[in-house]
Amino acid sequence: MVIKLLMLLVWLVLIPCLMAVIMTKCTGEQEQKSIAYLFPMGLMMTWGIFLLICVPFVLKQGSFFQVEKIVKVLYILLALVGFALLIVDRKAWKAQLEKGFGQWKAFMTGEKVIYLLGLIAFLASLVFQLYQSYHLAYADGDDAYYLSISTAANLGGGMYKVSAYTGIATTLDSRHGLAPFPIWVSFVSEVCGVNPAVAAHTLLPLVLIPACYFAYWLLGRKLIQNKAYVPLFLLAVSVLQIFGNYSIYPGSTFLLTRSRQGKAALASFIIPMLFYLLLQSKAKLSFVLELWIAILAACLCTTLGSMLGALVIGLYGLLRAITQKDFKYFLTAVAGCLPGIAVALLYVLVR
Repeated sequence: MVIKLLMLLVWLVLIPCLMAVIMTKCTGEQEQKSIAYLFPMGLMMTWGIFLLICVPFVLKQGSFFQVEKIVKVLYILLALVGFALLIVDRKAWKAQLEKGFGQWKAFMTGEKVIYLLGLIAFLASLVFQLYQSYHLAYADGDDAYYLSISTAANLGGGMYKVSAYTGIATTLDSRHGLAPFPIWVSFVSEVCGVNPAVAAHTLLPLVLIPACYFAYWLLGRKLIQNKAYVPLFLLAVSVLQIFGNYSIYPGSTFLLTRSRQGKAALASFIIPMLFYLLLQSKAKLSFVLELWIAILAACLCTTLGSMLGALVIGLYGLLRAITQKDFKYFLTAVAGCLPGIAVALLYVLVR
């Protein structure tokens, strides 16, 4: 199992982080040169790329094994590019790390007790959540569909070619076929060498739950003026997640017990990251590229992601243009919505 966990870290943490280095080069923002940005942004990049490769194969009734090979090669190539950029800009990265360490020391000297206690309490709650998600199995009716799709792709290579409930050959289910998150689960199970059910229930929460909190960390640093209180913000979010399971529908239930499902990833991870990106919005091409990555990742999670993501971005752009009295913010938002609009139109055509 140790080897499988190592492969999980390589494919879902190390490679995404290296891929995200490319984004930091595009944006040129020094504050984004941290693991708190690299990990969630890199994960969204892997999802967006997977969507662009997988959907054409789904529409053409191609094989999952073809998708897997192409995705592996592309991920590795992009990770190597990111690693090369990391080496080239190593002085800038080192300076950013030293700056971050200096700020951390300032927190420790200024409000040491609050920062330390908040951080320790949050990390303890995170470890508790990861332990429970690894050792407990949560029954969910949607697994009858999603895990069947993942298993069929993993064993036979077919993607949405048979009914998940009967095993009989069927036509493409456009509602799910254009959001192939279960196929990505098959990819994870393949690279980790485990059954799709094990990958979905046991391994994915170990990555997706921390990814959500990284998104909230970025959001907290943007919203809270005194950065020493960011751990307390994360602790508050963590407590709400742990004790929010009052039915099968709250966001906390989706995060902790259904993180293997795309709609849970959209609500718990993509939307907070989208809010973070919008809060630092700038009328520039690199910002549009970040929005494209986020909305493509949302489209992988669920077909609703295309419309919901475009709605959030468009509404924010309109409000920002009105308050700033600058129409270019709305135009930038419209440009950021284009992938979501394209996926929504494709859904209408296929349906």
